[in-house]
Amino acid sequence: MQFRFPGGMYGFILKRLLLLIPIFFVVSIVIFLLLPITGDPARQVLSGQGRQDVTPELLENIRHQYGFQRPLYIQYLRYLTGYPPADPAQGENALVIPKGLLRGDLGFSYKYQRPVSSLMLEALPQTLLLTLTAFVIALAIGLIIGVISALRRKTWVDYTFMGSAIFGVSIPFFWQGMMMILIFVIWLRWFPIPTAGEHDLMYLILPAFTLATHETASLARMTRSSMLDVLRQDYIRTARAKGLRERAVVYKHALKNAFIPIATLLFLRLPFLFGGTVIMEVVFSWPGMGRLLVSSMGVFGSPAKDWYVIQGGLLMFLILAVFANLFADIMYAYLNPKIRYGEGR
Repeated sequence: MQFRFPGGMYGFILKRLLLLIPIFFVVSIVIFLLLPITGDPARQVLSGQGRQDVTPELLENIRHQYGFQRPLYIQYLRYLTGYPPADPAQGENALVIPKGLLRGDLGFSYKYQRPVSSLMLEALPQTLLLTLTAFVIALAIGLIIGVISALRRKTWVDYTFMGSAIFGVSIPFFWQGMMMILIFVIWLRWFPIPTAGEHDLMYLILPAFTLATHETASLARMTRSSMLDVLRQDYIRTARAKGLRERAVVYKHALKNAFIPIATLLFLRLPFLFGGTVIMEVVFSWPGMGRLLVSSMGVFGSPAKDWYVIQGGLLMFLILAVFANLFADIMYAYLNPKIRYGEGR
């Protein structure tokens, strides 16, 4: 008997969720291979711990503690599921042997001497706070600028806004962040100097606005284009001819119909926001996953690399990007009922 997905929106969501399984499987393999293909894992562990007295006996001991003496496919199976468990008879340390991604275990940080999952749980809320704040800022400002530019097409207002949007898209995140610090922190002294560990409102404003700049510019341009397409349609001109108020025509009819491509772009840009968050966290010393990830790559004065933290951070960012794309698909299907996600599509 052939299995048939339920129809409608629930069937569409179920299909998209099932597609995440092979994606997660492939991503886990790629991330797992980061450690063994970049050199001797035992040497990298000792480097991450700051050990200088590396001897063949010590390397062999580390290989057994972390289970690196096992075949690669056994190591991956353990990384994914936690099986087979640590074997003390072979010198394996149950504290540092992964319990499995499927159990929520991302490994043990040999630099911080803590489970990676606990480090991620501390940093993830700060990353989400920064990203979602920038998302809301981009949505609010981008929609307003785009609507005004469409209504004032080919005027100095339109040229000014769209020129600013092109400039905003062109500015590199890192340079813009440094300029924001120079102007608003050092020259004007409106905000405190970014300090690692500080994460109240005053430390959030600058990185959030800097991160939102690029997305605001992209959203403003898309809003203007979509609004102009809708305003050219016959029923909008008919509504104006019937004497409806300009505000009702714009917000009840035009913006509502123009919002489908806008929403699609908005949620598809979320993965890029997460990528920009990494840069902003480094520039503004924001204590999120991006800063934790970069600091584990052997920067900020430390030559050591903590590969389990790097693997965990990359996995979390990829999962966030995948779910952001899933949410964009769902929102597009919800906002556009004319699209049929049925059998054979």
